[in-house]
Amino acid sequence: MKIEQFKPAHADRIDGYDWTTKKGFNALEDMLKNETVIVQKKHDGERIKMHIDGSETAMDSRRISKKTGLYAQCQQNFPEWQNLNVGLGYCVLDGELKAIRNGKDNWSDIVGVIHSLPERAQMIKDLETAIGYRFRNISLLQNALTHSSYANERWHNSLLSNERLEFLGDSVLGMLVADYLYQTFPNRPEGELTRMRADMVCEKTLAAAANRIGIGAHLLLGHGEEQGGGRSRDSILADAMESVIAACFLDGGLEAAHKIVQQFILVEVPVTKMHNADYKTTLQELVQQKKNQVLTYALVGESGPDHDKKFDVEVKLNGKVVGSGSGSSKKRAEQMAARAAIENLFPDKK
Repeated sequence: MKIEQFKPAHADRIDGYDWTTKKGFNALEDMLKNETVIVQKKHDGERIKMHIDGSETAMDSRRISKKTGLYAQCQQNFPEWQNLNVGLGYCVLDGELKAIRNGKDNWSDIVGVIHSLPERAQMIKDLETAIGYRFRNISLLQNALTHSSYANERWHNSLLSNERLEFLGDSVLGMLVADYLYQTFPNRPEGELTRMRADMVCEKTLAAAANRIGIGAHLLLGHGEEQGGGRSRDSILADAMESVIAACFLDGGLEAAHKIVQQFILVEVPVTKMHNADYKTTLQELVQQKKNQVLTYALVGESGPDHDKKFDVEVKLNGKVVGSGSGSSKKRAEQMAARAAIENLFPDKK
């Protein structure tokens, strides 16, 4: 980064030069030759103040936030400038930030980033609140929300899409869901656990979780995806959800990732809607998580002709009726009674 110094813009007079009457120097050349005047070439950029103390870098634009009434801070969008070492110790640099593209100043790129910062920063804080996790490295969350279409439209190669995070998040999610199913359903065979996991990590489930959090509104999308409804597209939302999980994992470890998966993923696929659900086994496994729990099934009714029988069954937990169901066979009626018990006892599994 090239640092150029210049006199503060609010200065009314500089060593005899009257900015109002423009008297004091006969020509611009005279002003430039004067050793007491420090000037900077005017670029097509944006004025920024950088506060450097050796441990972190804060950046203020000259734009005042409508929400806070303060100068907008924009260091969140430039994580590569944190811990900036310019050999100056503690200092404040007041200068112009510009972008260069194909050898020419590109004002729109840099101003577009900076001017969105106050609102963007608040949106990121809102998303952290929705997730229930505060990032130590906020750039991870920013990266998780950056779709490839947005990154591809930006000039700088350092702006990465969330595709690598998505790759990592897919593995972290799969491991956490597999562990949950293994611990929760100790009597299920491998094939059934695999089908259950597929339900819990499918695109539809992840998109639903992303919608619960409100991820769509926070995505950085390219123009084409924005116009094409990308914010509500299941595939984009599912990928972003995996990326956010990976960002939590990298920032706070497995515990942070587990928290978001438990809160937003494990509740998305109800036990009662899983493929080939065995409700009796499921109910037994769920109640066994507490000690001294006894389940019993009782036939309480039978009706209809022999070729079209209907059986009514009640299931009791420690002697108390917790569900009832009917079916064309006793086994089917017991399954329906177990399903009703799951819905009554474990509403989060409905």
